[in-house]
Amino acid sequence: MSKKGDFLSGFSGGNTQKPLTEQNLTPVKEKTDPTEAKKTDVKKETSSKVDVVKNKRLADKIVAEAQKKESITKKPASTKTPTRPDASSVASRPAQSASAIIKAPEHVVTKDEEFHKRKMFRYVIIGIVAIVIAIIAFFIFRMVNSVEVPDWRGQELSEVRTWPFMGGASVDYSSEYSLDVNEGLVISQNREPGTTMSRNSVLSVVVSKGPDMNEVIDLPEFEEMTRAQIRTWTDDYQIRGVVFNEENSVDVEANHVIRVEFPSAVDPDNFRRSDSVRIYVSTGPETIPIRNLIGNNREEVDEFITENPAIDVEIEYEPHDTIELGIVLAQDPSPGTRLVVGETLTLTLSGGDPVVVPNFAEIRRVDAEEMENDPEAELDIRVHRRWNATISNGRFVSQSIDAGEELFGEMPTIIVVYSEGRPWMPDLVDTSLRDLESTIIEINDKGSSITIAVNHVNSYRTRGTIISQTSRNQFVAMDEHVIFNISLENLEPPEDYVPPDPPEDDEPDNGDDWDFDDDDWDFDDDEWD
Repeated sequence: MSKKGDFLSGFSGGNTQKPLTEQNLTPVKEKTDPTEAKKTDVKKETSSKVDVVKNKRLADKIVAEAQKKESITKKPASTKTPTRPDASSVASRPAQSASAIIKAPEHVVTKDEEFHKRKMFRYVIIGIVAIVIAIIAFFIFRMVNSVEVPDWRGQELSEVRTWPFMGGASVDYSSEYSLDVNEGLVISQNREPGTTMSRNSVLSVVVSKGPDMNEVIDLPEFEEMTRAQIRTWTDDYQIRGVVFNEENSVDVEANHVIRVEFPSAVDPDNFRRSDSVRIYVSTGPETIPIRNLIGNNREEVDEFITENPAIDVEIEYEPHDTIELGIVLAQDPSPGTRLVVGETLTLTLSGGDPVVVPNFAEIRRVDAEEMENDPEAELDIRVHRRWNATISNGRFVSQSIDAGEELFGEMPTIIVVYSEGRPWMPDLVDTSLRDLESTIIEINDKGSSITIAVNHVNSYRTRGTIISQTSRNQFVAMDEHVIFNISLENLEPPEDYVPPDPPEDDEPDNGDDWDFDDDDWDFDDDEWD
């Protein structure tokens, strides 16, 4: 009997059952009573149908386990021919019909190698779906409960304060001094702009308080800086108390510092940002625009000079036979330029036709004096009378412009000097000391160098009256020294004293009252030297 048959015999109540193939090959012959056998067959048949149905799954399981065990403990088949059961063993088993024997179906057990793969695939799909659902739920949560962080840097604090009311997060404020950010603007924030944050979180921002006005600032050397450099320094250090004043300066280059002035309450060594300083900056030399003066007459030129007193105007004349006297011919610098104050504007005017200076050595004094008083004269002549110890009275002495020279434009004054002869000292007795002073001044104005000495003497004459003089009513030397005695009025006058009348001037009249005929001037040329 095969091992499979032996294994199944353990579940048959001691009855040996063979597979259907074996039963068909070697049927079992039993010795039983026909009647009992018949009853038994009916009973077995009914029971067998029920057992088959109930034990189908159990049979399948048993068969599978048997096959598995057989595959593990399989031994070589015996070559011994199976023996039939003896009569005593057959007699001891209850009689069974062929229909009552459990027929074990043939099963082919195949292991499903893809079962675990499919199982793992299902787990993976389930995990992926769960992750996707969790991600979607997370993003939905973030969208509902998160907000994007704006860039508040450089924004007004008032704008930041409205953000929580517009659906943003809460904001925490702090402040600090800053030179780079103006007061009231946001310096920084603790979250990067563009990122997201929970609505329940707090955004911290730092707001500028502006520069620290009490901070002590080291002052630079302003005198070595330009105006632009000082402005850059004030912008960098937020110095608000710097005031610029502009001044013209010939010595300091334009846009450079002339001087620096601090208020009395400010210490330059402890200059705070809130302190003030006044800086005077040069605008260079003062300049005045020069308009076109060419073609103007002398009156218009004089008006320009009056309107621009800071300009030095030098006038030159150039003889011209066609352009009227006093018309501007040229100017330097040219029209439209700016002239620095202190520089000279040169105007060239037409001088008209030139006039030749006459030789006054050939002209009598009276004729020269007539030319002096002639309003229509082309030359400006001034006749002076001077004392001269060597040249006789009325003779020519000198002229300031040489004879024969051509004059044009504004005529210069020609000083012509005629001799008055030697100095004449008048009689000043009985005059006052004041008369003495004025007379000596008048005499010396004509070219003499007369000196005097005053002696105060005892006298009954009025105090300050000239009692005597060393030279009077006579010609004296050019450097004569005259002594005058002045009364002290410290004596009693005599009883018969009568005060004298004031003296008359005995000086000869050398002027026009001299009754000379023209023939009296018949002198040779050599006598005029």
